[in-house]
Amino acid sequence: MIGYKATDKDGYSFSTSEISRKKVRYDIGEVSLPEEELDRKSKGECGRGLHLAKELHTCFNYLQDTPIWDARYWECEYDTDDVLGEGDDKVRVSKLNVIKEVSYMDVKLPNKERVFDNIRYAMKMKEQNFTTYDKDVIVSSTLEAVRRTCALDKEGRNLDVTCVRLHSIDDWDSVRYSVWDSVRASVGDSVRYSVWDSVRYSVWDSVRYSVRDSVRYSVRDSVRYSVRDSVWASIIMNDDANHGIPMLDCMILGGGIFYGVDDDGIAHVIVPALKKGHEDVVL
Repeated sequence: MIGYKATDKDGYSFSTSEISRKKVRYDIGEVSLPEEELDRKSKGECGRGLHLAKELHTCFNYLQDTPIWDARYWECEYDTDDVLGEGDDKVRVSKLNVIKEVSYMDVKLPNKERVFDNIRYAMKMKEQNFTTYDKDVIVSSTLEAVRRTCALDKEGRNLDVTCVRLHSIDDWDSVRYSVWDSVRASVGDSVRYSVWDSVRYSVWDSVRYSVRDSVRYSVRDSVRYSVRDSVWASIIMNDDANHGIPMLDCMILGGGIFYGVDDDGIAHVIVPALKKGHEDVVL
């Protein structure tokens, strides 16, 4: 049977053994663990043993903080008699044989070049400090995100944006609950289940509990993890179905976090670099 393993750049596993407190090193050839480090009683996919993904792209779920392109990937073979536990997407074995090293670009997923390009773009959130903002970029990217959202509505409804309101952190903290009650969470079922709903809510949670000096870190981490976990569900769609790009433009280039459009047609954007109060851009 064939499985795949992701390691750090030195070939070491990301997880540490519960018994020896050491990481396992992978290279061409056989890899095994001492008997005392194996759990033969449990049949679950998690537990003591060597873990392999059934598909190469499943490895991306277990990279922790390592970017996809900075990890190493190994194609391995194992015998069914050595299986200790198994799940839908990974298997736990007592020993395996590393056949060869492979590239993350070997994944069999649609539009992978576009996906990886956009993941790299999203990772620029790590460099964003939110000390400045570009009002024109915020407005244009917000309107484009709304346009794409409406393009998915099966009933042909539309959000008429009459104003883009830029909130400082203090201002947002004072109005967030009233805005929350009036924001249209989605225009249709296809939008409600968009990957970018999860990004918006995670960003909002981070901003509302953050002080000004720590906003750039909490926003950066929220977006990075949400993008990493769900990007495949969105980026492979056509442009109108992909909300992510204009929202990333808003954050990376504009310095603002688009929250949503309320019942009065006001699009709300959180701008950490805005010192106080709010600023309205009337359209």
